[in-house]
Amino acid sequence: MDENGYMFYLEPNIPEVNIPGNLTYERFRELMREVDKIIGGGSKYSDDSIVENFSLVPMPYEDALLEYEQFLYEDKITGAYARLYCDYMGIVLAILPVFVAAALANLDKRSRMEQLAYARKISSARLVFTRFLSLIAVMVIPVILTAVIAQTKVNSLYSDCAVDRFAIFRYAVLWLVPNITTASVVGMLITESSSGLLAIFAQGVWWFASVFTSTGGLTGGIGRFTLVMRHNSLIGHDIFYAQWENIVFNRIFFTVVSLLGIALTTFVYEQKRRGMLGGLPFQINLQNFKRQSKA
Repeated sequence: MDENGYMFYLEPNIPEVNIPGNLTYERFRELMREVDKIIGGGSKYSDDSIVENFSLVPMPYEDALLEYEQFLYEDKITGAYARLYCDYMGIVLAILPVFVAAALANLDKRSRMEQLAYARKISSARLVFTRFLSLIAVMVIPVILTAVIAQTKVNSLYSDCAVDRFAIFRYAVLWLVPNITTASVVGMLITESSSGLLAIFAQGVWWFASVFTSTGGLTGGIGRFTLVMRHNSLIGHDIFYAQWENIVFNRIFFTVVSLLGIALTTFVYEQKRRGMLGGLPFQINLQNFKRQSKA
């Protein structure tokens, strides 16, 4: 701003950098590693990020048009928003259910009703599976409600276009339900065999590793054993479906893991019911932990 109050802008003065013509790619990477080390590591100059950050070129018009047509005709708009919705929800639903599951599995211990529950005629399999279905229902209901809101909002934004009116629901079932079942089973199994505190810690470590150590970043790179799948973009239809086999295997794998976890939880519960498993050597009791901390 000058003395008369008028705004003005100065052109940035970017110094010219002379790059030797004989600089090899290997030497370039060595220099970037040194820069990354000086900064402190984990920067955009690291080996993991250098290709992504220093190999970008403007997208040709033809490619941009193809991407737009995929968004408009293949994704039918809501398919793209469905992936973005599931990306954010998947992060939350890979950790939140373990808290609910641990709390539910710990109710009998808190109220000292374990022995009464053990004496009931209901089978262990039926009791554990009923609790599991209750957990899934509790976590799926908010997903349905938010999916309805998201679908309605997108439909209103593109009221003049032909949209897929059920895309978010389809993506949510395939993408999010395995996250819910897996986190719930971890909470139930470890709480029954040890404690809710250990269940939350174990799932938290797994969740953190899955979210922050993904090789594909925010889009792409969905592996067969990736708990938290990421596709944080409205574009990239071809990138997402290029991994379709991995995605289907991934979701089936975690569904099977959840069923096996429920079977193992039933076994642990049955053993405790018969008095053959009173608690593991590494059992952590939250109340005792609090008492020791106060002492």
